[in-house]
Amino acid sequence: MEAFVTHDKITMLVKDLLVAETWKAQVFPMIKPHVCELSSLKSYICMYHESSVCNLLEVMLYHRSACENADDALVELIDYCARKFINMNNQAKFYEDRRNTPSLRVDPKTILNQTADQEIDKQSTDIEFSCSMIAFSLIRFITDHLSDLSVPIVHQLMEASDMPCALVPLLELKPWLRKNAKGEMEKFED
Repeated sequence: MEAFVTHDKITMLVKDLLVAETWKAQVFPMIKPHVCELSSLKSYICMYHESSVCNLLEVMLYHRSACENADDALVELIDYCARKFINMNNQAKFYEDRRNTPSLRVDPKTILNQTADQEIDKQSTDIEFSCSMIAFSLIRFITDHLSDLSVPIVHQLMEASDMPCALVPLLELKPWLRKNAKGEMEKFED
């Protein structure tokens, strides 16, 4: 963390995260048919980059010095988190069903018979969920150090993104909970 702060690389990580998000949303759909013909591992690694950078930022922003160093880039990171929360709110029915309906046991034969397109869609959904869960931590760490951060960051949180209003439906929705095949409640952790 010290090396990232010393060399002013937190801002670069935020930019890399935004590029990965944009690539996944804009470029990947255009090349998806061609990627399906390749190894699924290659496509997974390309999409997983967003999750990796998101996780690295989560570790960094736990520390006050990293939040202070990122300063203006945090405005863009708040927008990124807001987009993730809006996406989760838009998929409320999916998360509600996931929480209330036990998942079915998956037959290994169906997994083996999946098309490459179906496999990539599943991977993309899992990565999107992971990034959305990390967004909760990112916002928490930013708000933990809010007293040491600049006014534009507070403005972005409270006025532009209206983060409290974006989070209220998610607290009621509880997308981090689901029922497994045994009917037991599972909680997303780490």
